[in-house]
Amino acid sequence: MIYWWMILGIFLWFLIKASLVRSADLAVHEGQPDSLGFWPLVATLLATAIGGGLIFGLIQFGRTAGTVGVLLGLVYLGSFVAIGFLSPHIRRACRSMAEGASGSEGEALSVPGLLARKYGKVSWSLILLAYGIVYIGFLGAQYAAIALVLQAMGLTVGSVPVVIVSALAVFLYVSLAGFRAVVSSDIIQLSLTAVIFVVGLILVFLHGTPEFRSVAPVYWNPFLSKEMTSTFVWLAVFIFPTLLLRLDHWQRIVAAESDRTAFRAYVTAGGLLALVFGVLLWVGAGSIGGESPFFLYREYLLGEGGWWREIAYGLALCGFLAAIVSSADTILNSAASAISQAFRGWGLRGSERISTLIGISFALTGLSTVLAIAKPDVVTLITEGFKAMTILLPAVAAAILLRNPHRIAAGASVVGGFVAYILVVVMWGRAQQWAYVVGFVVALVCMVGVSSVDRRSRSEVSG
Repeated sequence: MIYWWMILGIFLWFLIKASLVRSADLAVHEGQPDSLGFWPLVATLLATAIGGGLIFGLIQFGRTAGTVGVLLGLVYLGSFVAIGFLSPHIRRACRSMAEGASGSEGEALSVPGLLARKYGKVSWSLILLAYGIVYIGFLGAQYAAIALVLQAMGLTVGSVPVVIVSALAVFLYVSLAGFRAVVSSDIIQLSLTAVIFVVGLILVFLHGTPEFRSVAPVYWNPFLSKEMTSTFVWLAVFIFPTLLLRLDHWQRIVAAESDRTAFRAYVTAGGLLALVFGVLLWVGAGSIGGESPFFLYREYLLGEGGWWREIAYGLALCGFLAAIVSSADTILNSAASAISQAFRGWGLRGSERISTLIGISFALTGLSTVLAIAKPDVVTLITEGFKAMTILLPAVAAAILLRNPHRIAAGASVVGGFVAYILVVVMWGRAQQWAYVVGFVVALVCMVGVSSVDRRSRSEVSG
């Protein structure tokens, strides 16, 4: 039972670290611009991405974890390199918006705060509502995943208590120091995550190196299965725009100490992620014959067999949990900060207080906890969130790329996209996989249509 003490000890260490970097400055709590160095940025990118990847690769797809590892490695590599090249432009757009935002002189606003001023209360409220729904789904998936990992590792625990305890633990940790707490712990979380692969590789070599010739080709070749090929195409097409739209990436890009730092960190993290997820192919192959990719850890480490086995099991278990928590704390902090910055951009009373930000975090935690208990299908929550987030792309891209995007067009884009998405899901069950495509097209048409009508009416008036 030493692993329970290990989990408790690591969490207490995180709380101590968070307490040491606490600050009454709201900008520091949310993520101060131009403050994050190269290695801390690489660490936080890796820790969060690996956490999300483990949910896909290990929990949902079981014995095909190796294939999913290859898919995620390729897609994350391409997406992170692309974001790296775009990050200087995003930072310049943010500085440009800050210079043109009324009442923002001397303020270090991030992208969500600036967009809140650029789009106004109504349009940005609709966009922020969509973000809130998506991020609540993301958070709920993380908490449900923690319960699934504990059960898959052979521990008899109830899902509901685990979800509640996990959610409260992440809330308490993030509330202490926000962005600084997340970044300061990511190196530790990343080190614990590395244990997963190290222990897995050792177990593979101790119990027989897998020969890929003896493994079904569909395991390592995604193009031999229609399902895997479809998954790869979906990932390749939609992961990049959804990563680009994620508030936590905006937060990191703005927090990077320079344009060069942001570019180098994303490109480096992309290459390392490809290597990390490639290891899943090897460790997953060693699990063939068991009922899940957790087979090696549970079968050879849990139970009788010496104190070193229990410690190794505890480290692997802590690694899995740390990977998922590193994704959850980042999401909670970025979502709460975005809402708080929007309130501040609109000049709402009390938005300058850290207590307001903590209250928003608590509300998000409560909603995500209820969702995780009511719908513990982890990957469905995440994939549906990714699909729905794509609908936001026209409005957000217009705000970043255009000097004066149309506010009504942005609101119509989001509403039209989500209405179309929901109608297809409810009324056309067999076409649910295409619901997000229809929603995106409708959102784009609404944006272009409203903007065109407005420009035409203005030209007629001026003529």
